[in-house]
Amino acid sequence: MNTLVFINGWESFHDYDSYLRWLTDTYVTWNLDPWEEKPEKWQWKQAIAKKFTDRGWSVFLPQMPPLNAKYNEWKAFFEAFFTRITETQPIDQLSLIGHSLGGCFLMKYFSEKNIVIPSEKIHMIALVAPCLEEWDFTMPENFEFLRNFQNIHLFHADDDLVVPIKTREKIMEKIPNIHPHFFEASYGYKHFFRGENLEEFRELETVIFPDLEA
Repeated sequence: MNTLVFINGWESFHDYDSYLRWLTDTYVTWNLDPWEEKPEKWQWKQAIAKKFTDRGWSVFLPQMPPLNAKYNEWKAFFEAFFTRITETQPIDQLSLIGHSLGGCFLMKYFSEKNIVIPSEKIHMIALVAPCLEEWDFTMPENFEFLRNFQNIHLFHADDDLVVPIKTREKIMEKIPNIHPHFFEASYGYKHFFRGENLEEFRELETVIFPDLEA
């Protein structure tokens, strides 16, 4: 059987400072184009992005640094990315969706005091199958902002083989005001990956767009 495997190219750096300079400049530039409909890449994130853009809103799907993910690198990229997009368009309300490690990142990021993202701009935070800590992404120490933020949601499936049920229970303890959205195994949502019965994610869409019918 003939098999074709694509291995994407990436960058190599002789020192860490060079990598960070590339990360906060070139890599941010690569991610600045707003999302456009490309059906061949369709999944629940693109379905939500289309509904956003259909309403005249801006949507970005940046690819977080994949090279052995480090929290400080993700933070550097995230803040540089946010700074760059605000240079070209005003942001009145910012909705954030963090999937898997992305949800872990948002919890840790908003536990810190010195951050670039203005908390008063945050309209909604959705954590989809988030881990609470993972290697360099250590457990947040301060949940004060998230505990006082009312429009935060947790989505998790009983049959998730990546993030166990005990993790969502810990998150509920840390953030008691979080709105839970849990799904039995019969839904087949698992870790909310591509191909896991989720061409659309209606339950999340109705949180983002309250005027939609469930």
